[in-house]
Amino acid sequence: MGTKNCINVWLTLLLLNLIPSLAAIWGSRYYMVTIPAVLEAGAQTKFCASLLEPNETLTMTVTLKSGEKNTTLYEKTSSEEFHECIQFQVPLVKNEEVQKLEVQVQGNTFYSEEVRKVLIKAYQPMTFIQTDKPIYLPGQTVRFRVVTMDTKFRPASQLYTIIKLEDPNNNRIGQWLNETSNSKILQLSYPLNSEAQEGSYKIIVSAGENKIQHNFKVEKYVLPKFDVTINVKEEVSVGQEVIEAKVCGKYTYGQPVPGNVTVKACRPFVDYISKSQRKETPCDIQTQKADKTGCSTFEFQMSIFTRGDQTVLQDKLDVTATVEEEGTGTSLSQVKQIQISYVIGKLSFVDVPNVYDQGSVVEGKVKAVHYNDTPMSHQSLYLLKDYNWPPHVLQKLTTDVHGFASFSLRTDALTEDIFLRVKQVSPLPSLSYSTYKVPHIPIASHTITKSQPPSVTTTSSLNIKNKTILPCDKETEIFIEYTLVQESPDSVDFIYLVLSRGAIASQGRILVEVENKSVNEGEVSFKLNVSPDLAPEVQIMVYAVLPSKKVISQSTDFSTEKCFNHKVSLEFSSSSAVPGEETKLQLTAQPDSLCGVSAIDQSVLIKEPGKTLDPEKIFSLLPVRKVSEIPSEVVEPMDCLLELLMSRCCLKLNNPFYMKVLLTHLFMDMKKLGLKMATNMFTGLLQCSKILSTMSSVYDYGKAEEILEPIKTVRTFFPETWIWDLVETGSSGTKNVSLTVPDTITTWE
Repeated sequence: MGTKNCINVWLTLLLLNLIPSLAAIWGSRYYMVTIPAVLEAGAQTKFCASLLEPNETLTMTVTLKSGEKNTTLYEKTSSEEFHECIQFQVPLVKNEEVQKLEVQVQGNTFYSEEVRKVLIKAYQPMTFIQTDKPIYLPGQTVRFRVVTMDTKFRPASQLYTIIKLEDPNNNRIGQWLNETSNSKILQLSYPLNSEAQEGSYKIIVSAGENKIQHNFKVEKYVLPKFDVTINVKEEVSVGQEVIEAKVCGKYTYGQPVPGNVTVKACRPFVDYISKSQRKETPCDIQTQKADKTGCSTFEFQMSIFTRGDQTVLQDKLDVTATVEEEGTGTSLSQVKQIQISYVIGKLSFVDVPNVYDQGSVVEGKVKAVHYNDTPMSHQSLYLLKDYNWPPHVLQKLTTDVHGFASFSLRTDALTEDIFLRVKQVSPLPSLSYSTYKVPHIPIASHTITKSQPPSVTTTSSLNIKNKTILPCDKETEIFIEYTLVQESPDSVDFIYLVLSRGAIASQGRILVEVENKSVNEGEVSFKLNVSPDLAPEVQIMVYAVLPSKKVISQSTDFSTEKCFNHKVSLEFSSSSAVPGEETKLQLTAQPDSLCGVSAIDQSVLIKEPGKTLDPEKIFSLLPVRKVSEIPSEVVEPMDCLLELLMSRCCLKLNNPFYMKVLLTHLFMDMKKLGLKMATNMFTGLLQCSKILSTMSSVYDYGKAEEILEPIKTVRTFFPETWIWDLVETGSSGTKNVSLTVPDTITTWE
């Protein structure tokens, strides 16, 4: 049997298999239960249940089944639609265990049952180590803390069977046995020998089956008195004439550094070019005197770095800035890389519809801007149709002073989707010229779909507008754009799920009225309270069952500000003080909290940047920040029609026709979010294993029964670590601490 006949036969079998399921959907009475594929053992979590268009009284029962016990999580009888999320306690397991979620929906004339596997997993407590600074001189005292929390950032009791300190040769030079946290902060110290070997040292903490390691340096060093910053764009275009760079030198106490500033910018050769083949590296060196703010601004001509054969040069600039202090000759350098782009402009379609009706006039605009987003006026452009060769030029456009060019197309003779392209005018309107190391404006594209009568597939769509970073502890609005094609007038529920750290945080629905027209387009929104429990990542999915019983969906990931439930603040009685002055530190947190407070000379952070504890390091401890797949242990072992088609007819997954027939966006969006779906809808056919392949320096750890004895350390007149204390706030939640300002003239962080 030929391939074509084979496809026809198996497609017929496929449709015969689909007809009963589709008939069940079109006969209404369908439901959906959504639950994360992985559940944290012992935690409170949620699943969401929906019942749509019941034409009789139905009872939904959700049961979690294990080999030892069956637990009814939810039971509801209703003759009306509902969408709700239910919170329940996940059973405790030792390590991990696969259990089954059974969903039954039954009435007088209807019965359906779906079973899905879920993985219950026990997460270990999270432990981190903090040293008072990242680098030490031989003879100094290493002070460190060990903190253990659960996945909700709550303090947890933990026995540390052994804590050891190793030198660069992996020799154990210190150890502590059977220390316990008692749900507090464990604080320890170790005095280094005055002849201690220079190199990288390790603190290793054994907590249960886990080992946590923290590194620090020991070396003979002199702290820098000032810092150097380079302010320059991360990427520059060969289309610009000048590259600007601003360099500043500031003392650690905030004052500008007087002296000279030298900047060297070079474009290096590619690695495979031998030294004998290399000519002089394109470089430019400039020196200026710092102004009264300690800064200097430099301008480099782009032409210096684009002369000659550019194929032997890397697409980057290495910028080295050096500040030399006046009077002492002390200098400090910083290095930064700038990427070089050959894109000199950008084209885009504006106000162009996504769907058209045959016989209508399609109108829209093209926008052209330079590399710096300024309008590209009087620019000649080709408006092209399809991917054909030679390209089919529809119109030649010219932008106005604002960079816009309008166009219109009649669609009387068109019977398919319109694929539009726009490109700058060149000698030939080619779509395939090489852009490698050639200044160019990328081709822009836009597809206008021809409206179709209802079918198995749909051109209706949803789009969640993305924002850069969601602000914490604030209410933000999430906008959803929708396009509904060839749908009969009715009300449609847009159902949204909000997930964080692999769990469902909330659910809601938005009612949309479908008007009597071929294309309904619009925008709806819902308000999301971005609480600390949602940080640092939020995943949102929106789906809708349309009047034609087709399902559309979309999911999007959002980043949030990194924040915590326990708010801690500290304030000095004065923002500046002279050496030896008495000052007060006011610490505010929740009542009866134990807080770790530290203050370090900013010079240490200039020498070893990025080595201190910060919110990102805390959030990186989470076992789950966001989910992108379903574990193989709980992929449903069902026969797959697509696998059958592939094996018999040699079809491939990237065949768009069969992907449209067999896959729905809803199922794929669920999979991307790590969600399991128990439903009697069309998507249930597709579950196949072959298709699914500011904390700053202060921390609040809740209530403390008692404060650990402070470690007695020898303080010098110029300490690099000024404050390293555990402070209990008491019942008022506020504690005032008297301090003496060190003699070091610097900024303390």
